Amino acid sequence: MKTATKLKKAVDEVSGYPEITTEEALAILQAKGGADFYAYGVSGLLRGLQRKGLGWDDRSGIKEPKNSLVTLTKAMQAPKGSEQQPYFGAIATAYGVKVAKWRVKNIY
Repeated sequence: MKTATKLKKAVDEVSGYPEITTEEALAILQAKGGADFYAYGVSGLLRGLQRKGLGWDDRSGIKEPKNSLVTLTKAMQAPKGSEQQPYFGAIATAYGVKVAKWRVKNIY
């Protein structure tokens, strides 16, 4: 295991925050205040958080977990005519913004 990876894992354990990548943190910060996501890559990162149990889909009918970093929603604005359709909308939770800012601040 590389030294930087060991350090990252140790800092994550000390902070008590969930382990997320810098790319995931930046995707969460893009969802601050709510946004529609058209880019495949960013959408994939946010869906990945959902698979890790750190994201929540409000269309699921399940109560939102405490550790949710981002809430996935239906698109916030309907596209007009033949415009590109967004994959979904997303809103970063207050906890998610806190974790994402911490991760970006502590890049190794």
